[in-house]
This record gives sequence, C-alpha cells and structure tokens, in this order.
Amino acid sequence: MAEAFSFSPRPNRAHEINWQPWTSHTFSRARAENRLILLDISGVWCHWCHVMDETTYSDPQVINLINRDFIAIRVDTDERPDINERYNLGGWPTTAVLDPAGALITGATYVPPREMRHWLEKVAELWQTNPEQIREVADEYRQWLHSDQPDTAGPVEVRWEVFEETVEAVLAAYDPIYGGFGREPKFPLPDALELLAVSYADRGDDRSLEALEKTLRGMAEGGMYDPVEGGFFRYSTTRDWTIPHFEKMLEDNARLIDIYLLAAQLTGDTYYSDVALDVLSCAENTWLLENGGWAGTQDADEEYYTLGPDERRKREAPSVDRTVYVEWNALMVRALLRAGAVLHDRHWFNLGRQTLALLMNRAYDPNRGMAHALNNGSPSHWGFLADQAATGRALTMAFQVTGYEQYLSLARDLAHWILQSLGSEHGAFYDLIPNPKAVGALAVPMVNQEHNARTVRFLLELWGLTEDDAYREAGRRALAYHSRRYRSYGHHAGAYALASYEAVKAWTRVSIIGSREAANVHNLVSCALTSPRWPKTVTLLDAGEQRERIIDRGYQSRPEPTAYVCVGRQCLAPVTDCQELQELLARRITGVSIQPKVHCPDVR
Repeated sequence: MAEAFSFSPRPNRAHEINWQPWTSHTFSRARAENRLILLDISGVWCHWCHVMDETTYSDPQVINLINRDFIAIRVDTDERPDINERYNLGGWPTTAVLDPAGALITGATYVPPREMRHWLEKVAELWQTNPEQIREVADEYRQWLHSDQPDTAGPVEVRWEVFEETVEAVLAAYDPIYGGFGREPKFPLPDALELLAVSYADRGDDRSLEALEKTLRGMAEGGMYDPVEGGFFRYSTTRDWTIPHFEKMLEDNARLIDIYLLAAQLTGDTYYSDVALDVLSCAENTWLLENGGWAGTQDADEEYYTLGPDERRKREAPSVDRTVYVEWNALMVRALLRAGAVLHDRHWFNLGRQTLALLMNRAYDPNRGMAHALNNGSPSHWGFLADQAATGRALTMAFQVTGYEQYLSLARDLAHWILQSLGSEHGAFYDLIPNPKAVGALAVPMVNQEHNARTVRFLLELWGLTEDDAYREAGRRALAYHSRRYRSYGHHAGAYALASYEAVKAWTRVSIIGSREAANVHNLVSCALTSPRWPKTVTLLDAGEQRERIIDRGYQSRPEPTAYVCVGRQCLAPVTDCQELQELLARRITGVSIQPKVHCPDVR
C-alpha cells in the first residue's frame, strides 16, 4: 500500500511501515486482530511531517514496533478534513493511538524516535495487560463526541452586540507594535481582518482601520511574504513577521487576495491592490493547472526560500500538490472575480469563470452536492459543508458580476441541497452527511462554528439576491447554535460575527439595467461591486433578455444604463453615472432614514 501515500521528498524509510488507508476494511482488520490503530495525519506541504518521516518513521525499531503491534493508518489532512476535524491534536503531524473501533486514546504531534519507541511499547503493553483502562479512555472520548449541544433550544434573536463584542475582542488581541493578533506564532486570520474592514466601513471606527492597515502592511513587508516569487507563507513563527513557516497554501493566498482588494476598496490606496496583483501573478505562475483549476499547496523548503533570486533560479522549486481542492478553488474564484472588478482587468474575471466551470462540471452532482477534491480530474469525498458554502459564495459572486441566471439557479440548487442533506434538527449545519455506519468518529456529525458561519453568509447573500425569506430564516436559525459560546472564541469568532452582522444589518441592493454586452453597463457593475459598503448585492438585468422581468419589478425603461439602489425597503432615485453611484453608496444610509423616490420592487 505504500505507493498510495505521500512521504517526505528527502531520503527516508517511512514507506517501510505497512500504512493502510482509512476504510471500513482497515478497521475490520483491527478488530479481527485486536490491534490498536496508529493514526498519522500529515500534509504533503508540512515541514515537521517530513522530519517525522526522515527520523521517527525511518527508525528501524519504530518501524518494527508499528508493523508488529499496530494497524497503521496514514491520512492527508487536505484530502480528509473530516478526519482531521475529529482527531487533530494541535497541529501536523498528528500522531494518535485509537482503539480498534476508532476512539481516540492518546496522542501527540511530532514525536522523536526515542520517545516514540518508549510510548508505543507502553501503549501496546497496556492494551495487552489492562485493556479495560484503555476502554475507559475510549468511552470518555465517545461521550465527548456526543456532548455538543446548541446554546439555545429554539429560535433566538440575532443581536447587534455580537458584531460589536467581537470587534472589541479583535482589537484587544491586536498587536499595535507589529500588527497582527497576539504574539507568536502569528496567523493572518482573514475573518478578523474582514471584520475590521466592515467595522470601519460601517461605523467609521479609526481603530479598526489602523489595525487593518498595520497588519496588512506588516505581513506584506515582512517575512510572511516571499519577496522573490511572490505569495504569502502560511504563518509567521515570530511576533514581528520576520521568520515564516515556509509552506504556501492556496486557501491562505486566495483569502488574502480578497482582503487586500477589500482594503483597496476601503481606502483607495493602490498599495493594497498592488499586493493583491502580485499574489495573483504568483498564483497564476505557480499553481494554475492546465484544466483551469488551482493546485492546493506548495511544500515548505526553508533552504530554498532563503536563497537569493539568482540562486533560486538554479534550484528546482518546492513541489506543488496538483490536487484541486474544491473549497480553496471556490475561494480563489471569488477573489478572481473581485480582482476583475477592482483591478479593471477581465483576465482575472475570465480565469475565475473558467475555474468555476471546472468545479461545476467535474465536482458537482445534484444528488451529492460538491465533491471535496479533484484528483487527476476525478472527484472524491462528497458533501463536506465547507465545500458547499465556498462554492455557493463563488456562484453568487459570479451571478453579480455577469448577471447570468444559471449561476443564481445553481446557487439556489446548492442551498437546497445543504438544507436538505446537512441541516440538523436544531437548525445548524453538520460538517458532513450523517452516517451512523461510518467508521470511527466519522459516525458522529459535528457542527463547526466557522463553516456554519460561512454557510450562513452564503444563505444571506442568496436572500439578498432573491428576497426569498427561507434563506434568511435558515441562516438565523443556524446562528442560534453558537449564540453564547462565540464569546469563548474571542478574536477567532470573526466569521460568526460577520454572519451575525449580515443577519441584522439592512442590506443594500443595487440593480443595474442595460445591455449585458455594453462596456458602460459593466462599468456600473464594477462601480457597485467595488464600493466599500456592506452587506450588499448587485444584480445585472439585461434590458433585452429580461425586459418583462424588469417591467415586473417596476423599473422604468431608459436609453442609458441605469442603477437603482435600495437599502432595506427604502429606495433612492436612479443614477446613470459611476461617480454618482459610488457617492450614493458611500453615504451612511441606515435603511430607514431616507424616503423612497421610486417604487421599491419585489425581487422574488
């Protein structure tokens, strides 16, 4: 089975361990042979995973111990986030011991050879001499799996205070000396950064803008950013951003492109759009695949990344994992579509639509939702919540950019699938399709706060585009699950706070009427999309193809492209000029303080 697994690219003997995949057959064998399971969760990009392969898993005694006393299972964290969610013990590699049924008994992260030998011998001996002690620990783990309950038993009012409290938590964690949050290690935390952007746009909070700008500049000008080839590394090991952990992830870079573009929209400072453009160029040069998808990760190689430009050109670049991960690609689609509008470059817009077409053609099944990954073009692991939410938001953005109804129709189909397949009895969404026959902890579906928040944001944006109240109500019910415990997440509750903000704030709806092929129509669309106003939706209605729908909505026929702006149920007079539209959207309109100048159409 060794050929099915990835190991360190440097010399090692880890392949001599009899690694098995995570399957029901493997667990059946463990039960039949009454052996404990050694679970290794690693990543192809992970530096310490490579070190573990080269040291611990290359130690002859460790190899013999594992092959003799354990069933060894090796899992890639990117391919199986569902397993990682339930068994990760604080980082990668995760080295866990499970009972034959898959309950967690003990574990660690990186374990050096000597400690590994001692640990495995002790655990194996205990399983033979006192199995009841291990079963007691396994039972405690199973009880923990089933212990998660919603904060409220029924509907709850979504409160504005969630947004305010979480902004204050983010600002309390902000490092005013170097930017970022906390001390070290420092991660980018895109949700916290977006929350600061929204806080400034909504309330004019200068503290939020200062924290946002200092953090973005600190990351871009420090060791977190690759000055030679471009792109952000995963995180900084130091408080001052000088020494990064050298892996590059598509997820991080896609989200940071989006954040830097938001900062450009918010401030008008081209510094941020220049950074975003540089990351886009790096991503296109390094990770764009022939099929229009984007590779998932690039290995950590400390020696390579510390070389100068001339020296790097003589060396082979760290290897790239060519797996197309659906969630990360969908995040990239949204960033590319925003880039097309902010940078006024249809190249990025075209790349975004190309990637979205790949995802919907190869990784979508109306009965199974979105797959998690495309391996050599073949889909695998269907129905994870994170993939559905990210793809949904890519579809709603594509609809806003193009006006093509098929994107909105697919978004509605995907939302329906989420509600039917992943919705729980308490309103929140499970991370995977419930399956009591699944092996190990996968038999227990989990409610992930961050993934639920992003799903709520998708549903709310869909409500903003359709005014179908079912989406808003489903989103508000899901928020109730974490209505109290979000405080315990502190500055890591950014996604939940953003979803709560969008659930209580009056939405701005911009409808643009004109020919879809006309350049001045797309100019108005870009102006609307790039206005720093949240939450907001943009709908392009083609004056020829959708004439009856335009009339039904109460819009007047005009010779020039026209934008109608409504906030909540209050509307303003139509405008035809980009500057007028941006000035209108820049006003602090509450949704109740302005008088309607035109009929506010029903956009069901």
